[in-house]
Amino acid sequence: MNVKEFIDEFNKSQNKDACVKKHITTSYIPYTTKVSICNKIATTTTHKTVQGKEVFSIDSSMRYMLFVCSVIDKYTDLDLGKGAERMNGFDLLEQYNVMYFISSCLGDEYKRLETVLKMKVEDIYSNERDFASFLETKLDALSIVLDQMGKIYEQKNQQYVGTENKTD
Repeated sequence: MNVKEFIDEFNKSQNKDACVKKHITTSYIPYTTKVSICNKIATTTTHKTVQGKEVFSIDSSMRYMLFVCSVIDKYTDLDLGKGAERMNGFDLLEQYNVMYFISSCLGDEYKRLETVLKMKVEDIYSNERDFASFLETKLDALSIVLDQMGKIYEQKNQQYVGTENKTD
């Protein structure tokens, strides 16, 4: 059912919870699916491409929208559509506070998905943005460079020693 049709039904309904419940098609998705969805949302909303280079950039409002759309897509029979239609569907759900009723109907399942998303975002912050991680990344890079320099030195030294023996 498209969102506009649902909103018409929702507005006419005396029992909003019952109206929403009949459109909940799944009450549980596997943990690995939750992780996959949340990883995609977290990555999309913490990075952007600037001049061909991926940079760290937070977009919390986009994170919320993607989370809501994912809940609608995975747990209900509602069709948000694509492109501008999807955004209009999202806005209708927001306007009529439908996510309150959906989150209430899903209960702990909704909270678990929300928790996994928070953990994924925190992981990205910890792995990419805290000082210890930054320092570790730079030290790893320096170690690689020094290893390469050591190999070059060894090769040059072997060449030098080899030419020294030939002149004797």
